Amino acid sequence: MNQQQNNLTDEKPDALLIFCARLCFAYKSSKLPIILTCLFLLWVGIDWLTGWQFLDDLKTLWNSDLDQIVSLATLMIALFVWYGEIAQDWKNNLPKRLTVQFKNDKGELVLQCFKAHLSDVADMRMLGQQIASQMCDNNRNLDFRAPYINQSSGEVLYDNVEKSYFMLYCATFTFTKLPDCLAPGQYREWREPFTAEDLQTKDLNS
Repeated sequence: MNQQQNNLTDEKPDALLIFCARLCFAYKSSKLPIILTCLFLLWVGIDWLTGWQFLDDLKTLWNSDLDQIVSLATLMIALFVWYGEIAQDWKNNLPKRLTVQFKNDKGELVLQCFKAHLSDVADMRMLGQQIASQMCDNNRNLDFRAPYINQSSGEVLYDNVEKSYFMLYCATFTFTKLPDCLAPGQYREWREPFTAEDLQTKDLNS
């Protein structure tokens, strides 16, 4: 069975569609600069059709006032860009935590672990599976929908106990078969410091 048969609803877009998709993304992510640029070009076009009257006045105004304003605006933009890079670096270097949930095929909670220490975002799935295995008495044969895992992009939170910021990611798995360690209507919850005593079995209705 070839790839086209495996993906009956998928198709490879041509270069024009990809270009249009990139333009749409650029417009959504940088809407204001694009609008201002288009307005400026429209203004220049109108002024050219009317004999460049506005641009002659603009040159005079530029030499008197606008040059300093543009220089200041350029400095402010550079500072904003620098701040954005610093903010992103700060965010990337925050400690990472993972809250993972396992649900059954009815959407009911089965396992839940809060703020496990995460070394890298790429390890979310693997860590989630390891946590589920330990929460189910080290059962390595857990049945879940591997292609259907919901992962969040992460958010910055503040820990009032440790008095520090951290990045919290969430991942939700779906079991296709309930683990033997749990009876219907029950779920297990695990919190820091993640000892055996911190692993509790609770009723869903409690």
